[in-house]
Amino acid sequence: MYATVSTELKVDVRKPAILSSIPPQQVQCGDVVRLSAAGTNVYDERYQWFFNDQPLAGETRPRLVVRAGDVNQSGRYALEVMREGQPIWSEIELTVHKCGQ
Repeated sequence: MYATVSTELKVDVRKPAILSSIPPQQVQCGDVVRLSAAGTNVYDERYQWFFNDQPLAGETRPRLVVRAGDVNQSGRYALEVMREGQPIWSEIELTVHKCGQ
């Protein structure tokens, strides 16, 4: 069983900004969640994924794969994109249910 969630970055050309948000998602333990940034372009200078406000080491691409092994992976996932020296943020709240529920 797979769950797929996409974050979509809709950027105002005049000023980098997120124009839409993603509703919270719920998945079962064992699901694979794929988070990706849409609307990325050549002007994006850097990507960094976060989990509960902490940077995820080495996660510096427009895509993140979360193997939802247990409820400890429930929380807020966020992507920071640097564009023209300004940060653009998108985030999603993910709830992982215990196995067997």
